[in-house]
Amino acid sequence: MLFFEAFDQVTCDKELKDLYGQAEVVKVLASKKNKTIQIDIKSKILISWNNIKRMEELLNKQLFLHTGNKAYIMPYFELSDQYNLENLFPLYRDSILDELKNISIVTYHILSNSESKIEGNNITIKTTESCVVEDKMNKLNSYLVELFRERFGYDVTVTFDYIKPKEKKKVRLPAFLRPDSVSDEDDDYVNPPYEFVNGDSTSVVSNLADRVKDNSAWDNANSSGERSSGRDGSTTVDRGTNSGQAAKVVGGNMKSSSKPAFKKSKGTFRRLPKDSSVIYGKNF
Repeated sequence: MLFFEAFDQVTCDKELKDLYGQAEVVKVLASKKNKTIQIDIKSKILISWNNIKRMEELLNKQLFLHTGNKAYIMPYFELSDQYNLENLFPLYRDSILDELKNISIVTYHILSNSESKIEGNNITIKTTESCVVEDKMNKLNSYLVELFRERFGYDVTVTFDYIKPKEKKKVRLPAFLRPDSVSDEDDDYVNPPYEFVNGDSTSVVSNLADRVKDNSAWDNANSSGERSSGRDGSTTVDRGTNSGQAAKVVGGNMKSSSKPAFKKSKGTFRRLPKDSSVIYGKNF
């Protein structure tokens, strides 16, 4: 029985009609325990995993929604003699990756980044060696063998060719931080994209301290007001006509003739009321 003869109440787009128009329904298995319906079909046209899932969604939505069962399509492809594993695998590889993405995202990334080589009925997968890859490849082996046997009737073998990952070169440290065993000609090390500075150098530290002292004195003087020079070499900075305060810069140090700010505003703070229930002038 053809697919749309068995499920004549299903409505779908033209693409699915062309794919399933000549598909034959072999058997339908219903499980009361798992509430699943397995639909085995036979097709002479290659149907991708995404189009199988699209038809499953239509069946579950239009036919089996009220029953509480969930339908699954199990395809078997009877392709012409022009197809073999060598030319079939590249055509069906994207469908395999889409299905793997739904099963294991790690296995999907490993297979998508690997190289595949077909020789007869053997599939050789070339990938980078790691403990994660070796664990997932054992499961991938069983998956591919079962897939090609149940869907195409192929008895395939899967082998893996592991490539050792390239070791990253270490950054070459400067001479004052480098062990004596490491030299400038060692190929296992690469020069860093930045320049090291010896922090123990007294010249660097002293020059930096002098620069910070000069800049801080100059910024404090310029940010306050006018400057005037005295006979003793000191610099007087006028902080404003309203306050009448002045400061002197002597030998790079700022000296102020005014009182500290916290002393002037000592009595301006608002005292809290003695009653703990009164907060900010409101009785709660």
